[in-house]
Amino acid sequence: PATELPSYQKETDKRLLLVVAKWNDINKAFKSETIEGVSEPKQMMDCRLEIPLGTRIEDGVLISLAML
Repeated sequence: PATELPSYQKETDKRLLLVVAKWNDINKAFKSETIEGVSEPKQMMDCRLEIPLGTRIEDGVLISLAML
C-alpha cells in the first residue's frame, strides 16, 4: 500500500477529490495508462485515509465521507 503517503489532516479551505479503491486496483489501472511526468500512482495522491482492512469498497465510501 501507499504507506509513504501522510495521513489525512482536515483543512477547511481545501477542495477534495476522494478516490476510494483498493491500492492494488489503482496500481493495476495505472500500469495500463501513462501520464507524462508521473511514474507511480502515489505521486498523484496527497494523503490517505485509514480505512480498516477488509472493509468493502461500498462501506469504505461511507466511512471515508464520515471522516471528512
